[in-house]
Amino acid sequence: MSYLNYLNRIKLLIIVLFLIMLVQTAYAQDTFINFILMQDERGINIADRTVSTAKSESENEGLGDYKLILRNAEGGQIYERAFSFADNVAIVSAPVLQDTVKGEIYDSKNNLLKEADITHLDLRLCSDSICSGTESYQTCPQDCPSGSIDNYCDGVNDGVCDSDCIAEQDADCNREGLKETQLSQGKSNLIFYLLVFIIFVIIFLLVYKNKPKKYVPESEQQLKDFIKEAKKSGQSREEIKNQLLAAGWPEDLIDKYLDFE
Repeated sequence: MSYLNYLNRIKLLIIVLFLIMLVQTAYAQDTFINFILMQDERGINIADRTVSTAKSESENEGLGDYKLILRNAEGGQIYERAFSFADNVAIVSAPVLQDTVKGEIYDSKNNLLKEADITHLDLRLCSDSICSGTESYQTCPQDCPSGSIDNYCDGVNDGVCDSDCIAEQDADCNREGLKETQLSQGKSNLIFYLLVFIIFVIIFLLVYKNKPKKYVPESEQQLKDFIKEAKKSGQSREEIKNQLLAAGWPEDLIDKYLDFE
């Protein structure tokens, strides 16, 4: 394969990778801020804030005596959403809007109860297959399935021991359950790294296989011309000689044409 075709292959690979990134970006345009609110005798607490590609709403969101208001840097209101609590918990979603700097929680009498700065919010998205940032099984089960290391004890009775729980919190955290969990996680990690390795091997083989081979002279006249051109390109005597020795040419014949003017 010619050097030009080799470059075209590399360009095609770069274009494909770029298109994949472009598609992922396009699908991530509609994003939401999810506020996890807790209510107790001390008042209302904003337990968590996440960003996802889908709303994580409570069943009663959109109705109720409380409201979430998003404001910009000038203090102007840019979004409002009513909600209410169920079992002292509420999940309120709001679209990610330009210039949003904070969220405020108000009661039915328009008293400010709580506010949260969201300028430094972790923008890694829910549904990106990565359990990271402020995500947990509670806020993003798509990325953090039961048993994930996410600083949240889900306590789900599913045969998976959540390492964030103690034995009393998760019935699966007995000795056998823990072994099964570790074995399952080990298999998942092995499969993931194996797939990554296979992809890199395929890419390497595609690139290496189609890489243009160095020209090797086959006759004495070609050897003479090769040495002449190599000298013109600035290669040293030692570099030229090593190339030809590696190609199998006799040393005396190489020296003959290297000394030939």
